[in-house]
Amino acid sequence: MKWEYKFITRMRQWSASAQDSSLLVANDWTVWAEDGKALPGPVDIVAKATEAGEQGWELATVTPRSSYGSSSLAGMVTEELWVFKRPKA
Repeated sequence: MKWEYKFITRMRQWSASAQDSSLLVANDWTVWAEDGKALPGPVDIVAKATEAGEQGWELATVTPRSSYGSSSLAGMVTEELWVFKRPKA
């Protein structure tokens, strides 16, 4: 069987702490992309997953990732990769 894949990425932004500007604080998960294209926010993930399911997509995995390799945020979850799959027609 051959598969095709859809990728949804949700990312959060970081900002300086109001009490100590040298500390970073995680903000809400407000940045979304689907197959590399930005999605207008806010995204209702339940509605988005339902829409994908109606199109035949199955959620295969959600992978937490860190986009900050060598900074003080290394290892912090800064984004999630949602991978959907469906049989290729």
